[in-house]
Amino acid sequence: MVLYNFWIMDVSVSALVFLSAIYGEKMRRSGQWGNPSKSDEIDSQENKTVEIAADKGSADLKLPQYLLLNFTYFAAMGLTVVVLQYYPSVMIFLQHVAVVSFIMIAFAQWLPLKLGYLLGILFGAIWLLSVQTEFRWIINNIIIAMFAFLASHVQFRNFAFLQIFLWTALVYDVCLLARMNYSTPSPQVLSIGECGNLLCQLFEMNSAWELPSVFTVRFGENQTHVFLGTGDIIIGAIVANFAMSFFKSPRCLVGVVASYSVAIGFLSQVDTNRPYPALISIVPMCSVSLVCCAVACKKTKRLFSLSCKENSDLRDEDILLI
Repeated sequence: MVLYNFWIMDVSVSALVFLSAIYGEKMRRSGQWGNPSKSDEIDSQENKTVEIAADKGSADLKLPQYLLLNFTYFAAMGLTVVVLQYYPSVMIFLQHVAVVSFIMIAFAQWLPLKLGYLLGILFGAIWLLSVQTEFRWIINNIIIAMFAFLASHVQFRNFAFLQIFLWTALVYDVCLLARMNYSTPSPQVLSIGECGNLLCQLFEMNSAWELPSVFTVRFGENQTHVFLGTGDIIIGAIVANFAMSFFKSPRCLVGVVASYSVAIGFLSQVDTNRPYPALISIVPMCSVSLVCCAVACKKTKRLFSLSCKENSDLRDEDILLI
C-alpha cells in the first residue's frame, strides 16, 4: 500500500499541534488572555500565602471532584451518542449547528467582533454549500485546524488531571468501538468489523455528510486516502500546550510533538480502512515523553505534584482551567 498520504497527514497534524502550542504560549506571554490590573496583582500577592496553605488541604478535595466531573463528562457523551443513534437526522442537524456556531465564535475570537461574526457566517455558508464537492475535505481540515488552535485555551492544573483525562478518553474510544461491534458475529476490540448496528450506521451517515470529524488527506486514488479523528488532534494540541506552559522549553515541546508524530506513525501498521482508536498509541507515547521531559528539566517532583498550578497567572474567564 502506498503511504504518501499517510506521511503527509502525519507531518501536517504534528505541525498543527506544534503551532497550536506556540500560539498558546504567545497569547500567554502577550497577556491577550489576561492583563490583570494593579489592584488584582496586589490582591494576588496578599492572598499568596493563604493559597499556598489552602493548596495542601484542597488538593485531596479537588481530586474527587475532578474525577466525578471527568467521568460524568465522558458518560454524558457516550449516553448522547447511544440515544441519538435512534434519531440520526437530529444528530446530524445538531452537528451542523454546532460547527457553524463554532466557526462564528472562532472568527470573533481572532477578529473584531462584528467583522468576526460576518466572516464567520460567510465561511459557515461556504462550508454548508461545499458538501459533495471535491474541496470539502480541505475546508473541513481548516475547521479542524481552528479547533486545534482554540484548544490552547484549555489548560490542565497539573499532570495528574491531564493523565486522568487522557486515559479516560482512551477507554471511552475503545468502548465506543466495542459498542459499534456489538451485533457482529466476531467482535473486535480495537477495530470495527462488518458495520451492522444502528450506532455504526450513524457514523457512516456522519461520514456521508462530510462533517469535520476527521482530518483527511485525499490525494490520488481512493485506496490511498487516510484520516485521523478530530478528537485525536485536539488531544495532541492539549498535551503540547501543557508541555509548553509547564516546561517553558521549546526543546521539550519538540520532544512531545515528536512522540505524538511517532505514535501516529505506528498507525501505518494497522491494516484496516475502518476506524481504529489512535489514542491507544498517542496516550502512552505522549505521557512517557512528558515524564522524560520532567526528568531532563529536573521538574519531576513538580510534575507529579497535585498542588502544582503552573497556570495560576491566567484568569478563569480567559481560559478553561481544568
